[in-house]
Parts: sequence; structure tokens; C-alpha cells
Amino acid sequence: MLIISHFSTGIRHLKKYFFSFLFILSSFLLFAESEPNYANGNGTIIYRDDDEYFIIRKHEQKIKIGDLADEKERIIYAYAENSKVLYTLQNNNEIQIKEIWDSGDIWLKVTFKDITGFIQFDYDPYAAGTWKILEVFDSGDKKWTSRKIDGRVTVWADKDEVELWDKPGKTDAEIIGSIPSSFSNGNGQINLNIQAITEEYDETIGHSRWVKVTYKGKTGWMQDNYLSAERGGPIFETPEAVLEFGLGWY
Repeated sequence: MLIISHFSTGIRHLKKYFFSFLFILSSFLLFAESEPNYANGNGTIIYRDDDEYFIIRKHEQKIKIGDLADEKERIIYAYAENSKVLYTLQNNNEIQIKEIWDSGDIWLKVTFKDITGFIQFDYDPYAAGTWKILEVFDSGDKKWTSRKIDGRVTVWADKDEVELWDKPGKTDAEIIGSIPSSFSNGNGQINLNIQAITEEYDETIGHSRWVKVTYKGKTGWMQDNYLSAERGGPIFETPEAVLEFGLGWY
């Protein structure tokens, strides 16, 4: 029991570190923008009151509650405040997130069985314009939607160098450079800042996405299966991944 207790405490410290990292990062990246484009999908603002600083976003996602959910994140309230308790979620209860309410405090509007209510969350997964559409590429018969995310990752590959392409996908794209794998040919650890990621997966490279990075002044796209994160949490901080890491299983 003591080992389990220490393991659980370690998980919660990791989670708190991860969300603290996101909060600090978003503080530097936050900028004023009236209506970022989410193509009417997750992240779309369906109500806002700038005078009261109140925003409701569309967000549809199913999550099974796991050991990463704090006690306060398990309580379904009747309203987006500490009000009447409707239910306390247990491990493996599956919730459906419907909306994200932001009034300074973050509340997730959820359904569980026949219950509709609100649970608290630590962080706005759409902070600093995360997941807004930046650009759309046409590459042969494939369309690539570039979405904004931020994060820092490490290059790990089973070869000495990874190709850097001028746009996502390999059809009609050109190699514009290369990035060494960490600790190959005398290199140290190669860390990169992510600028964007494709919404779509590329099944031709093993269900991977394309990630926009800059290396030695050259900006391009590389496959995500050559990247990892050493900070804990999901490698790519998409809104769905942030919520899953906050409420699901480690």
C-alpha cells in the first residue's frame, strides 16, 4: 500500500508540473485575438462576453476517469461553481465533455449517464490560441490543416538525420534540410520548439502527424514519430491530449 501511495503521489506531482509548465508558457504567448478560426470544430467560441471575461467553447470528447483526476475534478456540480453536487466520479466512469466554460476559472460541461453538470479543470487547453487553424496545404489529393500548438520536444531517430520538408506530406513536397538525431555523430541532445502540427494523420508513415519546427534558422516540417518529450505528459499538447492527461489514466 505504501508503494502505491508513493506512486500515486508521484503521478500527481508530475501532473501539477505539466500544467504549471503550460500555464507559464501560455503567459508568454498570450495575445489579443477576436475570433481565431477553429472551422466550427473543437475550440470554436460559441459565446463570449468581453466585459465580464466569459467564454464558452465547443469541445466534444469522451474520457474515462482515471488516476490522474484530482478529487476536485471528480465532482459534478449542478452549475459552473461550487454548488449542488450531482455525482462524484469513480475510476473508469466515462464522461462526455460538451463545452469548456472560462470565466477565469475553467469548468467543463459534461454528461455522465443521465446527469449533466460541470467539473473543474486546472487549465484552459485552448490558451494562447492553441489549435487554431494557421494554414491549409494541398498536396496531391491530400489536404493538410496546420494547427497551432506549442511545446518543446527532443529528436530521437533510428538514423543519423531526419529530413526537413517544405510542407506536410511527401507528395509535391521537397526536402529543404536535415536535423541530426540526438547524440548521433558527436551531436548532443537536439531539442526543438514546436510551432504547429497537422490535424490529419499520415497513414503512409505509420499513423503519424507532421510537425512544424525551426532548426538553425530553417523552418519546415518533419514526421512526429522522430520526436519525444522528457517533461512528462503528452508529447504534443493538443487540447484533447491535455484533457486526457488531466482526467484519464497515467
